[in-house]
Amino acid sequence: MKISEFYSILIIIYILIWTAVIIGALLLRRSNRFAIKCRNWIIEKRIQQFKYPPFNILIKLWISNKYFLTSSFFMLIIIAAAFMYFVLGILLLTPFISICQGFAAGILIGGYHKKDLLWAVTVGIFEFGYWALSGALGLSITLRCFFTEISFTSSFLTCYENFLSSYWVPLIVCIIINAFGETAGPIYLDIQGPISLEELAGENEI
Repeated sequence: MKISEFYSILIIIYILIWTAVIIGALLLRRSNRFAIKCRNWIIEKRIQQFKYPPFNILIKLWISNKYFLTSSFFMLIIIAAAFMYFVLGILLLTPFISICQGFAAGILIGGYHKKDLLWAVTVGIFEFGYWALSGALGLSITLRCFFTEISFTSSFLTCYENFLSSYWVPLIVCIIINAFGETAGPIYLDIQGPISLEELAGENEI
């Protein structure tokens, strides 16, 4: 698989994510029952998620306004998430996950207005970027096995060698900007989101 083919897969996944985001946001803005129900379910699950490591540690750092420490810790979580998207790509689940994750992000973003919306879209550009990059690389490895009839190991090593410079630089940029940008929202820009830090802190008895 050539580097141009990898970028084609990347662009398709990125467009797929944003399409799902827009659909989710529009449905929420139109008070669609399914979108509202999904949004409430995601919020409840997120509150539960922040009761356990590593997210309970993250919220403690976040609520204390330790910007660089919070961003750095957040970066570790994002790296783990990027690896998960890579594995899902190998399993050919990237298109399905892109639609689901994009829709989930859309129904959350759909509740934002003005400054909050601008922040969410800006952060989303880089967050969805590392989703797409990780998923596209995993997908490329498996597709190469199918279409060239080489072993998985050979496909992995070939992709690693060919895409090293083209993949890692944008991935690192997306992770860093997403971590620092998302952390800055509640601390410096007074972004509350669907769940404020105070609400999450209250749930975690901080």
